[in-house]
Amino acid sequence: MDDTVTIICYGSRRLMTRKDAIKEFSTAAFCCGGSERDRYCSIVCGLNEGKMLVDDLWEWSNALSNLA
Repeated sequence: MDDTVTIICYGSRRLMTRKDAIKEFSTAAFCCGGSERDRYCSIVCGLNEGKMLVDDLWEWSNALSNLA
């Protein structure tokens, strides 16, 4: 599962392999707390769901999907 994904975090866009992104953002989530951990966990969840584009704005994504 080494496909390339797009990560948007703190407004910056990065291209990474899915494997590297999961490793990096899982580690980041483990090493921090609060809203920062929520951001990183949101990214990891999106990656584990197979999404090709993930961001750290989970609360907005969830709110918008509920309006559709």
